[in-house]
Amino acid sequence: MTIPIDVPMTQQCMQFLFAVLLGVCFGILYCCLRALGRHGAAFLWDLIFVIVSLVCGTVFFMTVCEGYPRFFHLLGLALGTALVFLCLGRIRAFRKEKKEYQ
Repeated sequence: MTIPIDVPMTQQCMQFLFAVLLGVCFGILYCCLRALGRHGAAFLWDLIFVIVSLVCGTVFFMTVCEGYPRFFHLLGLALGTALVFLCLGRIRAFRKEKKEYQ
């Protein structure tokens, strides 16, 4: 089995954008499930997140990436997740700062 190396650049860009979008979805899902986990069984919500992310990641790699995951796909997933956490951190800081002024 050989990995094709002649994937067109437009297809690689689309795969990267899909990876970033999936990473954003993972980040939002993690934040939502984490908020639910604070009130009780955090292990259960973490397990649900792991199962959902593994299924979605496998489907992503098998369909969009045609079964050949590459390093830039993982970078896209990490970038999307990092963007969510950076944006949420800024929103939380802004809300905290706004409450201090009131």
